[in-house]
Amino acid sequence: MDHVQAQGALIVPRLSRQVIPDAVVLVPGMMGSALSVAGEPVWGFENLRWYFESFERAGFQSLKMTPAELEGDYSRVQPDGLLRAKAYLPGLRRATPYHNLVRALLKILVSPDALLCFSYDWRLPIDVNAKRLALASNTHLDAWRSNPHLHEFRDSFPDAAAPSLAVVAHSMGGLLTQTAAPHMGGLNKVITLGTPWLGAPMAFAALSTGRGLPLPQTSEKVRALLANMPGLYDLLPTYECVDKVEGFSDPRYLTERDIRNAGGDVDLMGKALDASRRRAKNVVPGHVNIVGIMQDTVQLLAERGHRISPAHYSLKKGHDPQEGYARDRQGLLVRVDELGDGTVPLSSSERGFNNPLSQQHDALVSAKEACQVVTHKLVHGDRAPLPTSAGGFGIGLGAPDIVSVGERWQVKIFGVDDPTAVTLRIVNDLGDEVPCGELWPRTTGDHLSAPVTVELPGLYEVIVDGGGQSEVSQVVMVDG
Repeated sequence: MDHVQAQGALIVPRLSRQVIPDAVVLVPGMMGSALSVAGEPVWGFENLRWYFESFERAGFQSLKMTPAELEGDYSRVQPDGLLRAKAYLPGLRRATPYHNLVRALLKILVSPDALLCFSYDWRLPIDVNAKRLALASNTHLDAWRSNPHLHEFRDSFPDAAAPSLAVVAHSMGGLLTQTAAPHMGGLNKVITLGTPWLGAPMAFAALSTGRGLPLPQTSEKVRALLANMPGLYDLLPTYECVDKVEGFSDPRYLTERDIRNAGGDVDLMGKALDASRRRAKNVVPGHVNIVGIMQDTVQLLAERGHRISPAHYSLKKGHDPQEGYARDRQGLLVRVDELGDGTVPLSSSERGFNNPLSQQHDALVSAKEACQVVTHKLVHGDRAPLPTSAGGFGIGLGAPDIVSVGERWQVKIFGVDDPTAVTLRIVNDLGDEVPCGELWPRTTGDHLSAPVTVELPGLYEVIVDGGGQSEVSQVVMVDG
């Protein structure tokens, strides 16, 4: 409260806007920064249709790492700000722009000058981008501490805390921040959303896409693009993620042989693992961890013979950490579906005290509930209770990433057993709705399901609205 006003015999306090004096850095996730070559955009187009047409025409060849880039010359591709519209890459799903989160942050800052939106070339190794993040953050904090808007604020509120540095990081951005943290002066708070601390099996699934997608031509384009992208290797799972289904053995780690069989680069895998071990030792100060839940998620890799495929389940741990994995009476591992955020499983996103939100991975930076949690934690501290409108359980969604024209596929909805309680829509990249089947409960009772068949190629958004929290959606590529 800054002033009082007389109103009759009453003294009525006038409330001040809740703001923080800190400098804030927003670090996007993989695919969250626009990229350009010689001033021309190569990532960050105006609408989803451009991504489909660009992929069909050339497979995003301009994003493929060149020999010079693999040797350390990163001058060709330049970051060009945060993503300004939705984006999509087969195998890695959708990326959502950060407008809502930026607007929410500006409401609690002394001035727009206090916010730095750090964009980066997400194809490159995390170590490279982390060095740039540390330099940009230190420069930003120094500039903010000498900013006249901050001086005016401190003159009005002399008891306000001295400005420090806070980071809000999404997905891969959390790993950049973890790597850079020891070199970021004044850092006292980090909020991460959907960060894959232990990697994500989907990264391996995307790498091996060339041997798994419905259409060989699409598969080869994806594999050719991702096979030598260092940023993708930084997201490979570092936990025991390969479940040997035929047998009684515990799960194992990914090996060089797995990467080689998937058509990947063993040298890039080794460098990524070394970087992961180094950053795991770093302390993340004032950490607030926000995780997505309830979404259909690849959680492990199932090994059958010589074939490894994505698995939508986890292995239950014993009550005592010393027991290892839980087993049934026959000695078989207990497999359970823990879901996740659609991209990162809970076993990787959870870290210390967690704040759950029922949202897809990309929407963790755009849903109103996520924005509320971020700003609430920045203003009130990391242990402050969540606002009543945020957090908790809600609706989950599951749909395939890529299907063929005319193929029949299923939409799965979790967290609700009454088909009349939700609305399902399928929308093409022009905004037109396409028909889908009715929602029916599955016999297992754990989700609703509806059949869909699309007759024209393109990118389609599957949108589910439960009437309470923000809608949940996912993009499906229909190729043919």
